[in-house]
Amino acid sequence: MLLFFKDILRCNALWLLLFCLCIPGTGRAEEPDYSLDFIYVNANTGEATGGHSAIKLGSTVFHYQFFPGDFFLLVRDSWPHFKYIYTDVSNRTISIRRLPLRPEVFYRLNAHFIRLLISQQEALLKLDRAESGLSLLRQLSRKKSTIELPVAGLFDNQSAGNDAMASLRHALEKEAGAVGVEQMLQLFRKKAGALLQEKGVAGVSARLSALREVLLKQYFLQLVAQGVSLAGDALITFPDSTGLRIEELNKLAEYKSQLQASIVHLFLADMPGQAESIVLQTARYLAVSRSLFTRRLCTLDPFSGAAVIRNVTGDDDLQSVSEHLQRNVARARRAFFQETVHNDVAYGQLEISRGRLNELKNAILYGSPVRGEPGLLLPSRSGKVTIDWLDYGRSGVLAGAAEDEKLLAAVIARVKSGVAYDLLRRNCATELLRNINTAFANSVEGREALGGWLTPDTGFVFIPAELQTRVGEEFPVTDEQILLSRRLKMLKMLFRRENDMFVWLREANVFSSTLYSPRLNDSTFLFFTDDVSVMRPLLGLANIAWAALNGAAGLLTLPVDGGERIQQGGRGIFYSLPELVFHNIRKGTYGFGNSQPVAP
Repeated sequence: MLLFFKDILRCNALWLLLFCLCIPGTGRAEEPDYSLDFIYVNANTGEATGGHSAIKLGSTVFHYQFFPGDFFLLVRDSWPHFKYIYTDVSNRTISIRRLPLRPEVFYRLNAHFIRLLISQQEALLKLDRAESGLSLLRQLSRKKSTIELPVAGLFDNQSAGNDAMASLRHALEKEAGAVGVEQMLQLFRKKAGALLQEKGVAGVSARLSALREVLLKQYFLQLVAQGVSLAGDALITFPDSTGLRIEELNKLAEYKSQLQASIVHLFLADMPGQAESIVLQTARYLAVSRSLFTRRLCTLDPFSGAAVIRNVTGDDDLQSVSEHLQRNVARARRAFFQETVHNDVAYGQLEISRGRLNELKNAILYGSPVRGEPGLLLPSRSGKVTIDWLDYGRSGVLAGAAEDEKLLAAVIARVKSGVAYDLLRRNCATELLRNINTAFANSVEGREALGGWLTPDTGFVFIPAELQTRVGEEFPVTDEQILLSRRLKMLKMLFRRENDMFVWLREANVFSSTLYSPRLNDSTFLFFTDDVSVMRPLLGLANIAWAALNGAAGLLTLPVDGGERIQQGGRGIFYSLPELVFHNIRKGTYGFGNSQPVAP
């Protein structure tokens, strides 16, 4: 799945281009069906209690999702992956109302949503620059001898004499001509000092970005001059079943040479916005060098310091997920060693797949917490860098630090307000409807193109289920198509093969069910109510009683589980209450095990 989140903003130009332009799919061109499909996913526990809205254009789904840091962002998924996540894993039924479109309208909407994604990306890039600038400004304001810079956490700054770095230094000095690394280092330190003294020459974000670039480049030169190695925990080194073969060693040697040439070129070209990429490529260069030396594949730890850390539970199907990730690693490894053009992209995918698998391996073997970050990862761990050479005495930047902080904080607040969630005014239903409407100059043009018109403030369309109903009333859609949840689909198959009453009695409760195993995330309950209507209040009462009983029993286990059972009982009661008025939310969920994952 192609996800938008803050940490991917640290990517270089090639990654950004791929991020904005690649469209999920199988790689084979298919003729679109020229329709706009309105999708409603019914409710379940957790953040899904209100249901979910999405649209589909061809084989691509657009919808909104939450991300760490309170970001509510438009994302793009492949239809097979979206279906897998919501019907198989989340066990939710999908309703589809198809609106046939003229080809020109279809392409207009598709292009509009692509532009929205790019516009959103630009806003997040602006946010990243402002936040990076604010962080740098606050660090400089303290006038300390160290500063935190991205990617620096991948290096052991106390090490020296690395042979691969000596080779890189030789290549850099050879290409630079008469200027040695030590001279270049002094030059960039002077540049940093000059930028620190400037005030009012350009906007605060631009000045701080330029200063950050120079500090990163002088750090790169410091790494080269000292011959620094990677930090011990910067490498993913779990043993492969076999060592590197001759042809793989040759490929890595070729890639190492390519990285060295790329680093030298990027540094001497002195293009803006490339400093972080130079330091990252240097870390990769050292990782590849380590692989060649040990004859075992080593890659960088792809997680940043912003990764979400959580403990794993029995619900997480670790072994099944690990097997899936092992297949991903094998596929990424084959892709890299067979790649002939886009080596950086293929190697990046190898880094990501090995990093995710390493997290699962540590969780399975040692019970370690798991780090998680969605989407494209780039090694960007921050670290402390010594800047005791920097003269703060005549700092023009710091002279207006208080005012600059206000300006940057205002930029951050403005961008964040544009990607914030609001239950009534900015949710998954209202934003999709608003985005569809903004593809047209006005309601007259939109009504002519779509055959109908709805605005986000019409009635109760902020409720996903109500939006789906109003779509059926306001647009010339075809008949509703229903994709059953995983449990209901399997239940339907059992009804065809066995006695209806026997199947229902066995599958109606969580203890005798052959289709479902209780999971902590689903809360405490006794009976399923998503496949009944008349009996729902009665079964809801039983669920409330069962959850209350379990919650009370949690008083006895309080010293052991820290109140987990009490909390589960409370959640069980909460999700059972709607059943008293014939409404169902909880349906149970499935892990990634016992189902065939679908790639994003």
